[in-house]
Formats: sequence, structure tokens, C-alpha cells
Amino acid sequence: MSDEPASSDKGPPFSDASFWMGRVTTMIAPGIFGLWADRKFGTSYLGLIGFLVGLTSGITQIVLRSRSMLQNPRKRSGQGGPNEI
Repeated sequence: MSDEPASSDKGPPFSDASFWMGRVTTMIAPGIFGLWADRKFGTSYLGLIGFLVGLTSGITQIVLRSRSMLQNPRKRSGQGGPNEI
């Protein structure tokens, strides 16, 4: 017997990809908006603030997702318990 999970236990392949694309977008979009605002208004600090906000929100989302996956490992694979409909 193999210790590796069956292929059906891995969940949809696009699930993890969409999660990571969402995090990357969440982390980068505020910085890009801040750089645009810097150019438009002639400031030099909005880009930095945007990147800090994006970094903070991205890390927060990753920690929350990791915590929920650790508390309920079946949630990641999309499989519920025997009583789930």
C-alpha cells in the first residue's frame, strides 16, 4: 500500500492556482495603484503605502487560509464527512 493520497483527495487543480493568483493580485494591486497615484498627484509615498498595505493584506489572507486548512483538512480537498450532503 502506498502512503500517498489518492488523486481524488487532492481537490481541483485550479483551486490552489486561483488561491495563489488571488493572493498575488491582492499583494501587488495596491502598490501599482499607489505608484499611479504618486505620478498623478506628484507625491512619492503613496506607492510605498500601497505596497505595505498589499503585503499586509496578502500575508493576512495566507495565514487565515493556512489556519483554516489546518483546522479542517477536508475543506481543502473538497470532501466532506459521511454526513455531508
